[in-house]
Amino acid sequence: MPPFPRPITRRAAGKLLAALPAAAAIPAWASPSVAEDKPPSAEADFIAAQEPGLSPQERERLKKALGEQDKALTTIREFKLDTGVGPAWHFHPLRSKRP
Repeated sequence: MPPFPRPITRRAAGKLLAALPAAAAIPAWASPSVAEDKPPSAEADFIAAQEPGLSPQERERLKKALGEQDKALTTIREFKLDTGVGPAWHFHPLRSKRP
C-alpha cells in the first residue's frame, strides 16, 4: 500500500455527485456533525426568505438542509484537478443532412 492517500478519480467524483441527493435524505440525527450548530449562511437565509408559503419551522429546516448541502459540496469544490488531465469523454458530432 502506498504511504500517501490516492487522489480522487473522476469516476469517484462522479459517483460522489450522483450520491448527493441520496445523502441528503439521511436524517440529520444520523449525521456525525449534529453537534456543530453554526448559524445559516446569508445565502441560505436569502433562499428561505424567497420561498412563499413556508411556516417558520419549514424555513429553519430549509436553512439547515442548505447548510448541510453546502458542507457536502466543499469537499468537491476543494478538489484541485491540474490542466494536464485530459477529458473523460470525446465528442464526435454527426454529419448534417444539409449540403
